[in-house]
Amino acid sequence: RSNKPFHPGRLQKLLNDAQNSVNELSTLVRSKGIMWLATEEGWLSSVAWSHAGHLFSFEWAQTWWTNVPKDEWPDEVSKIIEDNTWSEEYGDRHQEIVLIGLQMNKDAVRKALDMTLLTDEELSSEVWKKSHYVAVAENEPVIVVAEPKGY
Repeated sequence: RSNKPFHPGRLQKLLNDAQNSVNELSTLVRSKGIMWLATEEGWLSSVAWSHAGHLFSFEWAQTWWTNVPKDEWPDEVSKIIEDNTWSEEYGDRHQEIVLIGLQMNKDAVRKALDMTLLTDEELSSEVWKKSHYVAVAENEPVIVVAEPKGY
C-alpha cells in the first residue's frame, strides 16, 4: 500500500522484466488490486490491476472519491477516511495490491515496486499530471503513458 502514484515507465519496465523472469516479481503467480497511475487520467480514476501467471491486465476503474462532490458520496467513503487511506493532499488516491507468489521475497518485491513510485521530487513537480495514457501493443503486459519532457 502506498499513497504515491506509480511512474508508468518504471512500472512497465518492472513488469516487462518480470514476464521475462529477470526480477523479483517473476515469482508472483497472482496479484490484484487498485493502483494510482501518474497520469492526467490517473488523477481522475483508479486503475484495476489483475494478474495471473504471465498475464497482466489493467483497466480504468472507478473515479477517485476525491473527484466527486461530497454531497454525492455514499456512506462508505467515511470508512475510507477512517481507515487512514485518505490524505489531505491526494484524497483517496493510493495503491492497494495483493501479491501471491512462490518462494516470494516480500521485502525484495516491495522494494522493487516502491522503486517504480514517483519520487518526492517528481510528485511535487506535478508535471506528471499533464501526461496521458497511451495503449501499448497486445504483447506488452502493461499500459504506458506518454511522458512530457523533463519527466
